[in-house]
Amino acid sequence: MRRQLRKKFTVHTANGGAEALALLQNEPVAVVVSDMRMPQMDGASFLSRVRALYPDVVRILLTGQTDTQAAITAVNGGPIYRFLTKACPPEVLLEELGNAVELNRLTAAEKELLGTTLRRTVEALIATLSLAQPAAFGRAVRVTRTVTELAEALEVKELWELELTAMLSHLGSVTLPPTVLAKLDAGRPLTEEEAEMVGRIPAISRDLVSTIPRLEGIAKAIGWHRARYDGEGSSIGVPRGEDLPLAARILRLAADFDAGMSQRPSVQATITALRADAGAYDPRVLAARVTAHDVPDTQAPPPSRRRRRSRAGHGRLRRRLHDRGRPARQSRDRGDRRADPPHRELRATGSGRGPDPSARLS
Repeated sequence: MRRQLRKKFTVHTANGGAEALALLQNEPVAVVVSDMRMPQMDGASFLSRVRALYPDVVRILLTGQTDTQAAITAVNGGPIYRFLTKACPPEVLLEELGNAVELNRLTAAEKELLGTTLRRTVEALIATLSLAQPAAFGRAVRVTRTVTELAEALEVKELWELELTAMLSHLGSVTLPPTVLAKLDAGRPLTEEEAEMVGRIPAISRDLVSTIPRLEGIAKAIGWHRARYDGEGSSIGVPRGEDLPLAARILRLAADFDAGMSQRPSVQATITALRADAGAYDPRVLAARVTAHDVPDTQAPPPSRRRRRSRAGHGRLRRRLHDRGRPARQSRDRGDRRADPPHRELRATGSGRGPDPSARLS
């Protein structure tokens, strides 16, 4: 039943928890008020389901005197915004409903503000990387493209988190001298001092990202992405195997694949090297890379096409970031990808020149 309550609220009613859950699938609401005693499902169980499915909905529990202990347990395990004893005076119920609606409005406004701030902060960091270290930005784009390919092969739904992990993992590269970046891009050996500087990049990137609200999980994945899947050589407290975040496992292989391509003559030679150190990688992620490239190497596309693809890849990341976790899964021509490996499309961006950053971020 639906009616207007003093022209302030639109009220929907249901004859039990199951019916209410079905109603919530079709009717967006700000507040749910539930009796403690209901058939089939009590109020505490119902509100627990509401919290799991609709965390932003404010929850109020109505209870009788004999249900007080059950209500306290429900509030402590909730959380539930309020519990009111029956019979609750109408003016008290109306006041609490008004407060709950306002709380819902403020929560939604705060989430929108945080989302906008998050998006602009990340875009500013990526722009800074592209301007300060074009070669590192080019590598970030290549690695991100590989991460996307692997995630799609593994049927990962939330691509935006993996792509952000890949892009932001290179932020620490701003601390590297241009000569070291040039060596990395060309696959030349590093001195001991240079290797130490490169080894600090994941920790620097992690510390930068960890200060951004809602990116704590991404920061952890960045900090652990050099950990081996089998745990060999890992420090105490670093997870291993399936306990490693999936983003860290995918990024480890994508980064090693990109580094291998700068040191070896072909995709096949790089994949052979990855297989030789299989304990470093999640077997499913390694299998996805092998399956995608277990074909004869093909000629790379002309430079103009590679640059165009690089910009397009960055544009896709910006659109996914703008959607904040609701990216559209874009269909792609699988035949074209097999004939034109995505990693080789982006090799031009790692030359140190890089496309014009202003063009990428306009």
